[in-house]
Amino acid sequence: MATAAEVGGSADLVLMDDVSGTVVTIAVTRGRRTSLDRVLVFMADGVTLWYDRDFVTASHHPDVSWTVDGRAQRVRVSVHTAQDLEPAEHLAGADEEFRVPVTLDLSLGPISLPVPRQRAFADGGLAGSQVYRATGSVAAGSVVASVRGQAWVGATGFAASGNEGGTRLQAAFQDGSSMLATAPPTPGDVGPGAFQEHTETTPLTVSALHVEGPPRRIPTRMICQLDGTLQREGGYTVLGGYRSLDQHLAFVRASSDGQGWVRRAFTPYDVARSGVTGFGLLEQVGRVSSPDAPPVVGTGIPETF
Repeated sequence: MATAAEVGGSADLVLMDDVSGTVVTIAVTRGRRTSLDRVLVFMADGVTLWYDRDFVTASHHPDVSWTVDGRAQRVRVSVHTAQDLEPAEHLAGADEEFRVPVTLDLSLGPISLPVPRQRAFADGGLAGSQVYRATGSVAAGSVVASVRGQAWVGATGFAASGNEGGTRLQAAFQDGSSMLATAPPTPGDVGPGAFQEHTETTPLTVSALHVEGPPRRIPTRMICQLDGTLQREGGYTVLGGYRSLDQHLAFVRASSDGQGWVRRAFTPYDVARSGVTGFGLLEQVGRVSSPDAPPVVGTGIPETF
């Protein structure tokens, strides 16, 4: 089965660093030439660094390479980023200051086999998504930090700018396991999910991925139900809450049909299942109700729960 780095179209990587707790996500579009769509770095100290190609001018020229050598992969990125020190929402077309140079150099070795095609879903579900052991470095300005952790790599299209709806959770646990879950598209339906333990990644279905919190602000808590399949019994209940009041990043851009606006939000999350804790990244994509350019929502601090 081809990996996400070997096929055309969108591919993304989400890394949970065991050393510092940093969360990194990289999204690219592959074709004759690989282009960088997005880089987010959620530092454990509360600083957020980001780049999104839809929010920069033509003067920015990031450098990205994603190479495959057998089963191993290497991802290298060099880009100017904007910096947020608190929860933030950004509107396409607004002036942003991209001044912090960020360099990422990651080597990836597979932990388990890719998720097989999930026949319950017309698009194959999470087919080809795979868990890797990632090592390397993240440099912000002149400060270089080593990273070591688990990374999900996939080519499902969820991270593509053309996706305008859905919720996704990726997380790694202290016992070395990890999970990937996409919310059901409608109530009563199921979404694709997968759970990695040791060298095995099991495709599962997601019957629930409920997120609570005020609209367009930090999502306060989450519950996810991963269910077994006909081929494999059992499942997992995963609980979660935001990791920091300083980190919630959202982008608002015009919808593809020109009739509204789409908000894509990212929040580092602490999670737990069956007494095992972990952390990861919660992504939420959805329409903003206003047909006009919506005013950017202030950061706000959610009530504790």
